[in-house]
Amino acid sequence: MQCKFCGQRQHRKCYGYLDNDALLDTHICYTCLLIAEPSLCVEMKNLCLLRQVIWIIATEGYPLAERNIVHRLGEKSRPILYSQYFDTISGDCYVKDIKAISERLLSEKYLRKIHGISKKKAKKCEKRPQLPPYEFTTEGKARLYREYFNPTFKIENYVCY
Repeated sequence: MQCKFCGQRQHRKCYGYLDNDALLDTHICYTCLLIAEPSLCVEMKNLCLLRQVIWIIATEGYPLAERNIVHRLGEKSRPILYSQYFDTISGDCYVKDIKAISERLLSEKYLRKIHGISKKKAKKCEKRPQLPPYEFTTEGKARLYREYFNPTFKIENYVCY
């Protein structure tokens, strides 16, 4: 998608569109749309990163290590966001950021912890558990899509249909 005002391109999923969703007639990026609302603009840019992470986890499953999500984000793009999740200078997302996002999704009951072999038993067997730490709850994925992949989420008052 391309912003009508600044010409910058954005990912559909970062703006809450799933593959089959129809786009609004005119796309305006968060920076241009929320120029008079800098705190909301930052919040929406944080939501873009959250949506990217959610999409990776939802389509590929939670990886064995958070660094795999960081690598996937690096492959897709290197968006520069201004958040507690993101290094604002380099535009890098770190493992600690993915862990913070995962904890958020866990606290909001989208994810649940997977209880596999205990670390103590794993050491004894000299095996590393090969289960990811989290998975979606039964209703979590559908609820997550409804709530976070809504293009007008938190900006309903700024969008005209």
